Amino acid sequence: MPRDATLVLIACCLAMLSVGENSTAIMAALPEMTRSLALGPATVEWAVNAYLLASAIFIILGGEAADQFGPRGSSAGGIALFALASMMIALAPNGAVVIGARALQGFGAAFAVAGTLAAVTEAAPEAKRAGAIGAWTGFLMLGFSIGPLVGGALTHYAGWRAVFWLNVVAMVPAGLALWLNPGTGERKTKPVDWLGLCLLAARTTGKVILDGVYNDIKDEAGFEAECIQGRQMGFDGKTLIHPSQLEPCNRVFAPTADEVDRARRIIEAFEQAEAEGRGVVTVDGRMIENLHVDQARRTLALVAAIAAQEG
Repeated sequence: MPRDATLVLIACCLAMLSVGENSTAIMAALPEMTRSLALGPATVEWAVNAYLLASAIFIILGGEAADQFGPRGSSAGGIALFALASMMIALAPNGAVVIGARALQGFGAAFAVAGTLAAVTEAAPEAKRAGAIGAWTGFLMLGFSIGPLVGGALTHYAGWRAVFWLNVVAMVPAGLALWLNPGTGERKTKPVDWLGLCLLAARTTGKVILDGVYNDIKDEAGFEAECIQGRQMGFDGKTLIHPSQLEPCNRVFAPTADEVDRARRIIEAFEQAEAEGRGVVTVDGRMIENLHVDQARRTLALVAAIAAQEG
């Protein structure tokens, strides 16, 4: 590969190694962090979840940033935020700073992951692209794998703060390499999908999200069509401005009889499998996991809420 492409690949792989390592190394550092900072159970939980939530919510925005500002610049920005957040955690005097910095770490990781993948794809020649992406993925997975070992060793011999100082040491050269080699890739000018980002944020955090109003109260067909489109996109309901819109809105967004029946069967099968100690659950020939059970319970809760309003 050309020298520029090789440098970009090395920088991106180093960044992904650090992101992957950070994701799992903290689990080895948490007990010592808890004792050192006198963290309560809720703070410990948020020290983990703040990172996961932020990285999941903003990963799409990270991809959009790579399109808008170029993958190398976007990657360098995400890496810089990740390094800054790691330094804040390493210097943290209390749990509140840890939680805030972990959220910032997740935000930076979202930009770094999306941006570095785009940067590798852009920089590598077509004949070498598959191998370059494979290397990027391999270093990310390697980071996940060695995280507990690195976190445990550093915490034991140097203290838990060293786990996060290591991120700074790895991320600074990676970010500088990308920043000083901006590349010449074309930037895309498509607008940011803010609506999709809002839907993703709502789904990630378990919040209800409603579609906007339909102003033409006499256009029943148009209103129903927009309701159908909203449900397909992932909205939970629609904002209404006239009583005539209530019935078609409930008809579209309320679970169907088949959906309710399937939800009940999923919950029953899952609870029976738990009682019998079985690890595998199937309904209608399909594997059932916790996320399916959560969705089934959400469906039944929605039915109960509608019944309470009508009754």
